[in-house]
Amino acid sequence: MKVSIIIPVYNVALYIERCLKSVMNQTYCGDIECILVNDASSDDSIAIAENLIADYKGPIQFKILNHEQNRGLSATRNTGIEASTGDYLYFFDSDDEITPDCIEKLVRPILKDPTIEMVEGCYTIITTNEKGSPSECPVSKPHLEYTTKETVRNFYFSRSYENILPWNKLVCKNFLVKNKLYFRDIRVAEDNLWHFHCFQHFGHIYTISDITYKHYIRPNSITTTPNKDSRNRYAPLYAEIAKSLSPNDSVREVKYFLKGFCLFYVGGPITPIYKQTAEQFLKVLKEKHCIKDCFFLESIIVLSKFTPARIIMKKMGDFYRCKKLKK
Repeated sequence: MKVSIIIPVYNVALYIERCLKSVMNQTYCGDIECILVNDASSDDSIAIAENLIADYKGPIQFKILNHEQNRGLSATRNTGIEASTGDYLYFFDSDDEITPDCIEKLVRPILKDPTIEMVEGCYTIITTNEKGSPSECPVSKPHLEYTTKETVRNFYFSRSYENILPWNKLVCKNFLVKNKLYFRDIRVAEDNLWHFHCFQHFGHIYTISDITYKHYIRPNSITTTPNKDSRNRYAPLYAEIAKSLSPNDSVREVKYFLKGFCLFYVGGPITPIYKQTAEQFLKVLKEKHCIKDCFFLESIIVLSKFTPARIIMKKMGDFYRCKKLKK
């Protein structure tokens, strides 16, 4: 079985060596190709990568693709998907690291049952304090297997499923291409949207309890730096979700995103995109007679018209989001 590791590269000169060496050290005996997609980096990222690849003598096939201009993370991953020749794809962020046995362990369940569409491992989050000392926080879960669309959906809606990012997942390429599960260019939260769409189609997934990925939290990264414009930047995510709700499961989908949507809704003067999304969510909730949820959303809409109430709710929302980021 052939695995394609897809690595977007954009100005990661400080981290690319660690990333690539972790790929080169893989213990998997099958075919691996590693596709680096350079999204018009302006630093030495690609030069460092080229030197490492030139000195590498192992079996992994490395390929570097270049964008003439910066196109964003979604387009970069899509370029990797289109160029890949593997049976399964593994998305890998260039400032992170994988364990030596990562691919070997993720492949094992598929070798026993090739109907599995996605296998995911556990990961550890590595942060650095002010003195430069690293601290690790493992995020683990048990071996689990879901073999029907309904059980997969139940897993998705359970709050136990926290990793909504594409990394550390081995996903069947034919599954992605067949269902047209490419990354949408919404610039922010494209991972959330991709994850949402994938779980509308998954019918057989597997999780392993082994840690196979090391996720580094960088200072001043998008996830650690507050953004005053985050409300407007997240608006396309909710708009796309509202447009692509499942015909037979729209209520659970709306309820799943409702709290987050409302936290952003109260962030300032209501823009047309938020108003339209709120109307679509309300329509679904009313059609299914979800009285409590309708009342909640309608209350948010009304209270948001009054500045004092909006300020209080916004502060509560900011506190909630900061609390989630620190988890």
